[in-house]
Amino acid sequence: MVRKVEAWNHLFCISPDTFDEFLRPCYEEIIPFLRERGVQNVFVDTDGDFTKLIPNFTSSGVDGFLPVDVNAGVDIVDVRRRFPEVKFIGGFNKLEILKGPEAIDREFNRLRPVILQGGYLCGINHQAAPGTPYEYYQSYIKRLGEVMAECRGEHIIK
Repeated sequence: MVRKVEAWNHLFCISPDTFDEFLRPCYEEIIPFLRERGVQNVFVDTDGDFTKLIPNFTSSGVDGFLPVDVNAGVDIVDVRRRFPEVKFIGGFNKLEILKGPEAIDREFNRLRPVILQGGYLCGINHQAAPGTPYEYYQSYIKRLGEVMAECRGEHIIK
């Protein structure tokens, strides 16, 4: 994993042109170095809405990004539609866990098409929201295991 690119909700710390001038040369040097040593997937840890920089990163050799923060305006369903070859980690709206099991199920249903495409590890960004009831978090973890097994074609015995 390569660290770190900061962004906020729709505000970038750097422009695509600045990326190309200052960061691209670094990525184009280090990523081949990593690949020569067996690294198969290079992910960049991001914060906020990084989507305008995805083409710059991927053309520099980056394979994926984490976390995908829906609360920063990054909708993994839309991002995957626009960038089907890119790998992602995150994208589950942790605020839905606060609403209980039915909301958790709705969020998994929203993400199911992306999960089925592969190249995506569903999860929340960083940690659960403050005040998340433990039993709701347990429900999320249980459902995460079930959904991932279902998407792999495994039969779940309840």
